[in-house]
Amino acid sequence: MFWVAIGVILFCLLLLISKVNIYITFSYKQDSQLIIVRIRFYGIQLLNKVIDLDEVENKDLWKNPFKGKSFIESLKYVDSLAHSVFETIGSLTIAARTFFERMHVHRLEWNTFFGTGDVSSTGIAAGGLWTIKGSLIGFAGTISTLECEPIISVLPNFQRKFIDSKFDCIVSIRIGQAMYALIKVIRKSSLKKEVYI
Repeated sequence: MFWVAIGVILFCLLLLISKVNIYITFSYKQDSQLIIVRIRFYGIQLLNKVIDLDEVENKDLWKNPFKGKSFIESLKYVDSLAHSVFETIGSLTIAARTFFERMHVHRLEWNTFFGTGDVSSTGIAAGGLWTIKGSLIGFAGTISTLECEPIISVLPNFQRKFIDSKFDCIVSIRIGQAMYALIKVIRKSSLKKEVYI
């Protein structure tokens, strides 16, 4: 009985210090928008989820954002997108930060090919996309541990109106740290409820 108890304790300790690897791919093309999430534990695949954004509600939101837009409208879209990204970063909850701070990023690649159909707006949009990507990568580096050199690119096409983007990311987190972060989040949410009551 004693050895069984020791075995269970050792197994639990091993489990707590073990890492879970999470693979995330987001592919945005003219005819398909997919999110692929895979979770692996010691090489064993626990989850392989493919989300087709064409099948979700409000699917029109995922279509080509430059389609049917004029030069001015394209500029306004890029400007509103940049503001939206920065507002999201600023309002990131403590709960999300708690998890991100314990994550290790092993791969981060984000490539975008696009064109608005207009030379001027394509150039300005390219600058806006570089700003957005640079800010997000920099923010990721401050709240998580980057163990790789991020690969990002923005390749404008001045003749066509299209967008093709792919994001690849591999992160890991120890099970014990994930549990601690979850407990911390639950405690904070409980305290907030008490304050409001």
